[in-house]
Amino acid sequence: TYYSSDETVAVSDNGRVTAVGGGSANITAKLITANQDTTDVDGVVTVTVIAPPSSPAPTSTHDQADVISIYSDSFSDVIVDTWLAEWTFGGLDVFDQQIQGDNVKAYTGFNIPTYYTGIEFTNDLIDADSSGMTHIHMDVYASAGTQFGFKIVDFGSDGVWGGGNDTERAFNVNSSSTPQYVAGQWMSLDIPLTEFSGMNFGHISQLVLAGINSGNIWLDNIYFHK
Repeated sequence: TYYSSDETVAVSDNGRVTAVGGGSANITAKLITANQDTTDVDGVVTVTVIAPPSSPAPTSTHDQADVISIYSDSFSDVIVDTWLAEWTFGGLDVFDQQIQGDNVKAYTGFNIPTYYTGIEFTNDLIDADSSGMTHIHMDVYASAGTQFGFKIVDFGSDGVWGGGNDTERAFNVNSSSTPQYVAGQWMSLDIPLTEFSGMNFGHISQLVLAGINSGNIWLDNIYFHK
């Protein structure tokens, strides 16, 4: 039988420990014999639960015909190959969570400024050029930090990395940007593609994510629109 030091974080029932809220709890155990004697079991497991934001991101209002979506409950999405590219740098991880029934992606470990990862959809490239897309949108919630950055990567007409026709440009959200970086609340980023000067948009294959001491990051409603 397992026991939790804080049942607002984790509870035990019939040999299963379930996370129920943010924080840390120590899990201990007792062995119950056939005659109901109990014996303490050696060892303690500390469980840390990362609670999502208390409310979901704003609901998108665009029409499906005006959107190419990477991730949103509001639209049909392209096929994403990975949310944590093999070239990820740093101790990052990604999980699926729900906030009041709304699906989100939760990234943990953006504690070092040089950490980054990538979302790849190389088998379902996005053509934001001929489709007339004008903006990239994403809703971001960061638990801490001062900056969030993302990069759009286009593989060019050959559809693969390398070959001299790749383009990539970054956009950083901080205290002086529009919109501004604010930790502890949803930031609705709706960035004109004109901000990515010199970029091609006909064969978009990746988004690269980076957080400056952001801790944990939640993402929702990632899409191009016009």
